[in-house]
Amino acid sequence: MACFHAQQSAEKPLEACLVWLEIEFPKTHVLEDLLDLIAQKDTSLEQWREGLRRMTPFAVETRYPEFSLPSWEEAEQAVKTTVEVLDTVKILLPSYCLP
Repeated sequence: MACFHAQQSAEKPLEACLVWLEIEFPKTHVLEDLLDLIAQKDTSLEQWREGLRRMTPFAVETRYPEFSLPSWEEAEQAVKTTVEVLDTVKILLPSYCLP
């Protein structure tokens, strides 16, 4: 469940960036797609692309028994990536409002 919540906790700040940047976005759990849209105006989150790509499956697969569970290491990395993305977005959002 930690991986699912980490994925969701990364998805929401990405969506917040898109709202602030006035970029329309589809309903998706594919974090790389959201990052692609943000990159049209800001590439500062690009360094976490690989970590976000690895987290995308956690949105669905972690909730169904037919999929294998992520490892402890994958969960730790997912949480670490999410914290780093969230910390960056907290800095970015106010800067988007500056003239």
